[in-house]
Amino acid sequence: GLLGSVGSVLGNFIFKAWLINAGWHIMFASTVVIACAFSAGQLFLMIRNDAGQTLTEQWHLPNFAFALGDDVIMATAQQLLNMPILILMARLCPAGAEGTVYALVTSIQGVGGTVGGVFSKVATQSFDVTNVDFSRIWELTVLTSSAKMICLLLLPLVPRNITDNQDEHKSPWSGVTLCALFLGGLVYALYNIASSLISSTS
Repeated sequence: GLLGSVGSVLGNFIFKAWLINAGWHIMFASTVVIACAFSAGQLFLMIRNDAGQTLTEQWHLPNFAFALGDDVIMATAQQLLNMPILILMARLCPAGAEGTVYALVTSIQGVGGTVGGVFSKVATQSFDVTNVDFSRIWELTVLTSSAKMICLLLLPLVPRNITDNQDEHKSPWSGVTLCALFLGGLVYALYNIASSLISSTS
């Protein structure tokens, strides 16, 4: 939406103005933590008092404005995380292979989104959240917000900054990890999709 585009433009500006030469490990970690905190902020719209008011209503903050503000923050954080990836793609791309590298990166992002969707479906079903029952949605929100922190385990594979040339021992492990995550995620997503199709037709 419009606010998501505003957040993306804001993320581009912040990265170019202040973070392009900063330490990427610190930037990645702090951005992920902030995104997790704002994602968990949706709990303010779910927890109600005995009168049925949400926490934001008790603080005289419009729920609508709070939710839209969260969209802007999340879009900004997403763009801040994307910019170093795009820079790495441009640096590592061999001459004449721009289309192949771009297709690889977008494929990895697509598989990541598909796997994330499968995990979301499993988690939603595990917490018995449906279109008419939102009683446990706050638990689902806590889980999904906390799950964003898992990516910090892969932070050592990321260059320290824009000028960092990783040693020869890290690059092969980065490639192996990337291929394992990509192929494993692709197989897992295809398996779940096929299982869902088979169960729906039987």
